[in-house]
Amino acid sequence: MALLAAAALAGAGCTQGPEPSRAGIEPPPSGTGYFVGAGADGLGASLDLLADDPVVRLVDAAFAARDGGRSVPAVGVASVVNDGPVGTPMPRFIADLATGRALPLREAADVLRPGEGPEARRALARLAALPARVGAEGAATAYVVLLAVPVAEVESVRMVVPRGPQITLAARRR
Repeated sequence: MALLAAAALAGAGCTQGPEPSRAGIEPPPSGTGYFVGAGADGLGASLDLLADDPVVRLVDAAFAARDGGRSVPAVGVASVVNDGPVGTPMPRFIADLATGRALPLREAADVLRPGEGPEARRALARLAALPARVGAEGAATAYVVLLAVPVAEVESVRMVVPRGPQITLAARRR
């Protein structure tokens, strides 16, 4: 009887056990501007190159005022998490492009200058309040800038930490 019930369910399209994995069927989600990854030592990050928050808007306004609105670079928000027992300096980020080139993402505070006007000074004041380190079992936020290329050209991002291997942040869907 149980065998007949199982056959009837299978004939109706019902199967027992997990569905086959769809991993690898869809192409990688490049061009999303959103990247996630973690290392074996408990350090990980998400990076959103299409972020929109009050600090991003301040930095965007400073670039628009400086460049007359012609070429505002992408400002990204990196959220770094450290599950490890030791703090670390804020990592650096490198964009790996579809062309095979690599391009460092610069910290927003390093790209702006106070002499560039009131918008730059407001943005720099907010950026100065951010931590330079990620505490043990803590988290920190950084703002980075992608210069000279569109976000859609970024295939992945490498997070460079002071000690240990680089961590790849893979493109993810939003």
